[in-house]
Amino acid sequence: MRVIWFLLIWFILLPLQASAAPVTQAQLSEKEKAWIAEHPVINFTGDPDWLPYEAFSKDGRYLGIIPEVLRIIEQQTALKFNVIPTKTWDESVSLLESGKADMMTVSDAWNDPKYLYTRPMLSSPIVIVMDRDHSYIESVYYLQYDDIAIVKGYRYVEQIKKKYPDYNFHEVKNIQEGLEGVATGKYDAMLASMALATYTIETLQLNNIQVIGKTEFSIKILFAIKKEMAPLVDIINKVTIDEKQAHELLKEWTYQKYVEKTDYGLIAELAILLLVILFAALILYFVFKKKSQKYQQIKNLLTRTNSEVDDAIRYASLLDTPDLLPSDEISTFFDDSFLVSQHGKIKSSTLIHFTELDPDKGLLILVDAKGEHINGVLNSLFCKRVLKRVIDQVKARKLDADPAAILGSLEKELQHQLGEADAQSRPNTIGFDAAVAILDKAASTLLYAGANIPLFYTQDHEVKIASADTHSIGSGNTRYTNHIIEISDTTDFYLLTNAYIEQIGGKEVLPAGKRRIKEILKKYELQTMGTQRDTFVKTLQPSKGKQPEMGDITIIGFRVTL
Repeated sequence: MRVIWFLLIWFILLPLQASAAPVTQAQLSEKEKAWIAEHPVINFTGDPDWLPYEAFSKDGRYLGIIPEVLRIIEQQTALKFNVIPTKTWDESVSLLESGKADMMTVSDAWNDPKYLYTRPMLSSPIVIVMDRDHSYIESVYYLQYDDIAIVKGYRYVEQIKKKYPDYNFHEVKNIQEGLEGVATGKYDAMLASMALATYTIETLQLNNIQVIGKTEFSIKILFAIKKEMAPLVDIINKVTIDEKQAHELLKEWTYQKYVEKTDYGLIAELAILLLVILFAALILYFVFKKKSQKYQQIKNLLTRTNSEVDDAIRYASLLDTPDLLPSDEISTFFDDSFLVSQHGKIKSSTLIHFTELDPDKGLLILVDAKGEHINGVLNSLFCKRVLKRVIDQVKARKLDADPAAILGSLEKELQHQLGEADAQSRPNTIGFDAAVAILDKAASTLLYAGANIPLFYTQDHEVKIASADTHSIGSGNTRYTNHIIEISDTTDFYLLTNAYIEQIGGKEVLPAGKRRIKEILKKYELQTMGTQRDTFVKTLQPSKGKQPEMGDITIIGFRVTL
């Protein structure tokens, strides 16, 4: 953690790090030396209240990182700076405009054509500050439902607003107002330079917030110089700061720790390693298959390899076990319910989530990840990450509790996660089927939308189906259809993964199919949920073991009585 923090903070002084030996007066041109001899003292002013970059104390002392930069410039060029204290930023600007100051510190937002500008002397990344309950956030993209504070006037503000035009930005007068707003809950997040944010958090003792991510934007600090002093620009541009000097500046003026990003590389590396092992074993098998004296040896090798692959798959599934809904959690909200989950040798690639949005409203989501064996497990880990992002927004009331909107947000989130990968590097099986149901007891309605997972329900002694849209999450299509089901009496609802519908079994050795499922529901509609569960399981048992499994089977049944 400490190493990562220093690497991130080090970016503040990145432009100052030298690629060669520090510049000395001997490395200046004769013309530049002569100019310095004619202008040995440079009148300088800065921002009186911009720590950690710079500030003037009440007694006129010049504080911050920029004073140290000026000291280094003096050492390398023989220039001397006469620092003129001010009490306000407008006063500093007035000194430069009147010619009483030759040079002043500015950010890259300052682009007045009346002046010349040096190269950036400091470059600080724009970071995301939120409360300490948040984990790492890797992009402004994930703040789309948040209220975001941002200091007006900086160049990066317009860049961010241009890239994210529909986000909820709130301009504040200064860094203190924004950070205190995050600390008190007025704002969800703040975007500010790392140096300014970390220093101010420490100074104000805001212990409940921290830097939790870095953006692709940055702020650059440079010097504005009046045009009459044009040679000064090239002289300052030749100044460099070595690693030791940069470290000392960093150590004195930065404090805050940085939330570390979770490393998902291990999972990908494991998958690649397993594929290499399996591929090598297959090559050996085909090369030596016809050689009888080697056949048994290769067979044993394949047996061991298969066992190792199975063990590795189980290990991969344990890295981030998919959520299965505890039976008591759903039963406390619904009048009666059951859950069936059957899978192969490894963990299920099915994810189930239930959230009680309020005492009379519950959200149920069923996700069935694509792929088999290790592909299914790894895909389910990816899908779980996508699902968690969207569920967090629903829980925070920043995304409407609307099934079709939730499915659309899952699609957008998945595409964003894959956004940086080119088409050839994307897995073929990435994506998942899903169903979202929201029961509102107060309104006596159930709202449903599905991506390849239909909703079966029995009402008034009739079995009905709310059809799902036929495109999965991962197809690129963000439009899904809501179905509103009015509940006036006892109604039973069922969500089934396609593996059950397509699984061959039963005495007739036929797929379950929607017709057979409707027959089961019709026959047992008045029975308890437990009895119905046993019936679903027994339907495929006589010959399921003799037929290839179509995938992980998950069935959720719940009863609503109003």
